[in-house]
Formats: sequence, C-alpha cells, structure tokens
Amino acid sequence: MKRAFLAFAALMTSLAAVCALAVSAPGTALPPPSTGGLAALDPLVHKLTTHRRLLIIAAHPDDEDTALLTVVARGMGGEAAYLSLSRGDGGQNLIGDELGPALGVIRTQELNAARKLDGARQYFTRGYDFGFSKSLEEALRFWPREEIVKDAVRVIRRFRPQVVDHVFSGTPRDGHGQHQESALVAKEAFRAAGDPAAFPELAQEGLAPWQPKVLYRSTRFLDREATTVVVSTSGIEPITGRSYQQIAVASRSLHRSQGTGALQVVGPNETRVAWVAGAGAPQEKDLFGAVDTHLSAIAGEVADGARRRRIEERLKTVQKLAEETRRQLAPGSVAAAVTPLAATLEELRAARAIAAQEKNSAAPFFLDEKIGAAQNALALAPAGSMPASSRNGSSRQARRLERRPRCPTSCAGRSRARCTIGARPPPPSAASRSSRRNSRPPSPSRSAPPRSRSSGKSPFAFATRPSAKSDTACGSSQGSS
Repeated sequence: MKRAFLAFAALMTSLAAVCALAVSAPGTALPPPSTGGLAALDPLVHKLTTHRRLLIIAAHPDDEDTALLTVVARGMGGEAAYLSLSRGDGGQNLIGDELGPALGVIRTQELNAARKLDGARQYFTRGYDFGFSKSLEEALRFWPREEIVKDAVRVIRRFRPQVVDHVFSGTPRDGHGQHQESALVAKEAFRAAGDPAAFPELAQEGLAPWQPKVLYRSTRFLDREATTVVVSTSGIEPITGRSYQQIAVASRSLHRSQGTGALQVVGPNETRVAWVAGAGAPQEKDLFGAVDTHLSAIAGEVADGARRRRIEERLKTVQKLAEETRRQLAPGSVAAAVTPLAATLEELRAARAIAAQEKNSAAPFFLDEKIGAAQNALALAPAGSMPASSRNGSSRQARRLERRPRCPTSCAGRSRARCTIGARPPPPSAASRSSRRNSRPPSPSRSAPPRSRSSGKSPFAFATRPSAKSDTACGSSQGSS
C-alpha cells in the first residue's frame, strides 16, 4: 500500500511539473492578454519579405545552436527548426527527482519553451535516450540507423529546409556515441531526402522528396580552423532592444533541468559553421549565399514557365509591400498597416490559386505559410481599425451604436463633456415646457378603444426618453412629453 501511494505521489508530482511548464516558459512571467502590438506584428511582416529556411540536427535537448536559430528566425525573418533525435530521457535532472520518461517529458517542454522564445520550431525522432553511450557502435545498437534516418528524412520532407546544419562532427571527439550518430544521420538524411527511391512509404503521408541546397556542420566548439561561415549574433533586435546573443542565451537558459543558465551579455559574439556538401563551396561566406532568398524564389518550385512568371510578379509585389510596411511601422501607426497587409494577403492568395494548378510542387506549401503569416498580422491590427463588417464582438457593438439615433442639432452649441454617451439631455426651459403643454393633443375619452402598445412607435423609441442610465448622447430629436 505504501509503495503504491509513493508511486502515485511521484506520478502526480511529475504531472504537476509538466503542467506548470506547459502554461508558460519556466521562470518567465505570464503575459497579459493583448493584441501583441508592434512587437508581435513586426516579426510576421518580416517573414513576408524573404524565403529562408534552416534545419539544425543534433542528439538531445540543449545540443542545438540556439544562437543560429535565433539569428535566422528573429534576425533574418526566416523559418528555423531544430530536430532532436531524442527527448533527453537518459540525462541528468538538476531540478527534481524525475528520470527516464518523466524527465523526457520535462525536457520536451523545456525545448518547446526555448523555441517559443527564439522563434524556431521543434521536431523529434522516435529515438529514446538510453543514457550515455561510449561509442558509435553502442548507439547504433539501440538506435537502428535505418529507422532514425527515416525519421530525419520525414522531418526534412515536411519542413523543407534550404540549409541543414548538424551540430556534431560524427567522430570520436564528439565524446558521446549518440552525438556521433546524430551527425551520421544528418548526412544520410541530407542525401536521401531528395531521392524518390528512398523511403517511398513516406509518400503515403503526403511527403514528396525534397532536396536541401546546402549541408553545414557546427564549429562552435571544435575544429574552429575548418570554419567557412561566421554568423554574427551581436545585432540588436529593434523592437526589444536586445541582441540576438541575449535572446539566444535566454532561450538556452530555459533548459533548467540541465543547468544551462548563463548571463545574457549583449555581445559581441558569433557562431560558426563549416561547409560540408551541396551548393556553394568552402569559399562561401554567407549562410544562405548559395540560396535565392528573395520571396519570388518560391515560384521556382513551379515547372510551368507561364505560371511561374505570374507567381513571381505577385510575390515581388508582396515583398515590396511588406518591406515598405515594415519601414513605416511605428507605435502610433500600427493601424496604418491594415491596408497594405490586406493587399499583401490578396496577392498571396492569387499566387496560391495559380500554384494550385501545378502538381507535385512545394510552392503551395510555402505560400500557405506566408498566407498564414499575413492573416496573423492582420489579426493583430487594433480593433478600432478593423472594418465594421468583421464578425467579432467589437463590430457588433459598433453596429448597435450605429442604429441608435444621433444627437439632435440642438447639441451643436453644447460642450463636448455635455454631449457624450451616457449624458443626460439638457433640461427644457420654462418657455419650452409651456409651449409643449399647449401643443399637446387632447386626451382620448375613456370610451375610446385602447391604443396598441406598438402603434406609431419607432423601433428605437427606447431612446426618446433618456434617463440617468441612458447610453444615448442627447436623446432623439422628437423630444419627450
């Protein structure tokens, strides 16, 4: 009985920890409800100006190059993602007693919290972290190579990155068999993802072959002399005033169970990678130098020349609109972004309709993501700038106000404070009261039939007798008896 109780208590403790992490990033405040404002709108508009996609592959939670993810997702306006081969089930836990699957749940939520902060996405394979492995051969016994590569190919075909970066070298100096295998898996998945003969069963999941353009490996810690591309992380995000290095450190610090917290120093700092395979060459100094990052590059996925040119024109217009909108964004002019964003959304939908006519093209996938970004940007517009035809509570309230009778012309000479919603009408003067009494019609005789309650009444008659609780500005122009 006692053993069962202790097991139940341990389970409830684990669930409580998971629920706490699922609500908000650990150690961060729960933000109040808001439309997001400029801080939420600018990143979405930024995504409409470029076509950049990066996937980083490593073995465990906290192995990722958070700085590179942050720079691409928040600094370049691109799409970035991290593929962790495991959920860290076999690691240590510095914040509790949970180990094994319970720790894997905690570390999964830590990864999700980190991605929420750095703006990237999170993927996993089916690999279970069985603990420290001394060699690649040991890791391969527990992580079947074919199955793990298949999972990685699935993610590549689903996310469709242009650039893939693996964190480890695949050699014994990685210090962990699982680290070594993650590098081998990344290399094999890079080659197999674009091969129709590799894992044809993935087609049943709707995943067509996709060939990334470039493969890099990280040189942050080891083999720095092999570096071919240096990416600065010292740039300042204009909206928050924080450097990308600070954001990256804050993201990495959310791996609380692994004790990765660190000071968020502004900079200067950088991250490094080395060219491995694909487009470009070791002489290339730009992470996306071998990739067309213009928004119109999405049209390159369309084989038909006429359709491709039509989509290119639409996307060039979208990029210009988004760039100009982003330049003019300011705290006091967020509402001004509604019109160009609506035009942007219209252009994207038109391009999507053209791309839908093409079979086996990735263009509809990319355009759907851009349409989603444009829609979310429009949803962040202030409620006061939304058209009255919108189906929301604010517009329904606006329609109710529009149906109410306006203030009579007699309000023209009154102060603004006296002619507002909820104000009483001005008290009638003695002369107007006398004139009103003399102009009343004679009372009907007692034998006359009763008048219908609704006869001759205005549908807004409730507003003709404003009281102290009336929400009409000055009543109707008909007056009251």
